[in-house]
Parts: sequence; C-alpha cells; structure tokens
Amino acid sequence: MDLVKMLLAEHGPSLVRALTEKAGFAAAEAQAFVPAAADKSFAAMKSGAVDLDALVGKRDVAALTQKLDLGALGAQCGLDAEKVAAGLKTIVPLMLDVLEKKGVGAGMLKTLLGQGGGGFGGLAGLAGKFLGKG
Repeated sequence: MDLVKMLLAEHGPSLVRALTEKAGFAAAEAQAFVPAAADKSFAAMKSGAVDLDALVGKRDVAALTQKLDLGALGAQCGLDAEKVAAGLKTIVPLMLDVLEKKGVGAGMLKTLLGQGGGGFGGLAGLAGKFLGKG
C-alpha cells in the first residue's frame, strides 16, 4: 500500500469533514477532492517540484499550491481554482500533522518519495509507524 492510500484509509473521513466544516465544501465535493488533491500533491512532491523543507519544516502551503495546476485539479473534481486553493489550505496542514505524529519529517518524506535514496527502508519504517509498530 502506498503512502497516499495509507493516509487516506486512516484519515480521509476527517479530511472530508474538515473541508465541509471549514472550507464550505459540500460533502460530495469534499469526497471527490480529498483523493484527487492527495494524489496530485504527492505526485508534485515526488517529482521534486515542491520544496519539502519549506512545506514540511515551515508549514508553507504555498510551496505546494504554487506547483500545482489548481485549474486542472478543480476540473477533475468539478471545482473552481479558488475553491481548490481553499481546500488545499485546509487539508494540507492536517496531512502534515498526521505525518509529524508518525515521525515523518522533511528528510524522511524525501526518502519515501525517492528524493533521498534508500527508499525501501524508509517505506518499511513508515509502514510500521502507520500500522502502530514503529
């Protein structure tokens, strides 16, 4: 199971709830947005386009949003770019909180995403953290 699937399996419902309560999303919009936003966000991070030190270390959500095509992501979910930006500003900090609680900082995330080498060991360690064994 990959990182995105693990995060969504465990925390998807709380991300959907945050979008409906804090960002004005309808439930169906939030349910479509969460997996699409997670996939696009992690793909951008994996590509190396996102400054993970700024995103994870400094909680600079713009480090991610400026690297995503918000219009394309919105088209995928039936949302405009402004609502996509609001949604990302709502759920990205929550996802970062989850990673932090699992002990995943910028360095480990780089490794997991293939930016720091030695990805398999990092993946095994993260799987243990998500399964409560680390």
